[in-house]
Amino acid sequence: MNLDELGYRGFLEDVERISEELSSLIDRGKSFLVICHNDADGLSSGAIASVMLLREGASFLTRSVKGIDEVITSLKELPEGVIPILTDIGSGYLD
Repeated sequence: MNLDELGYRGFLEDVERISEELSSLIDRGKSFLVICHNDADGLSSGAIASVMLLREGASFLTRSVKGIDEVITSLKELPEGVIPILTDIGSGYLD
């Protein structure tokens, strides 16, 4: 069985493309806001994203939230030029 049969090739291509775009944003000095859910898996995914940004020398802030309302508020208050990264904010919050 190969990557095409499993459907992973497109996923891996997307990961590569997004990684390159993220590196370019970091190289241009962009700042980031990591928003994660305040449960165990949300905090873990937020920490992983934060450590990645830290290792790359990016300027960032991490915020944990209880629900989608806080996400919307955070995005509305986002300073111009700051790029949001949402982790573990999924469809479970939708009605």
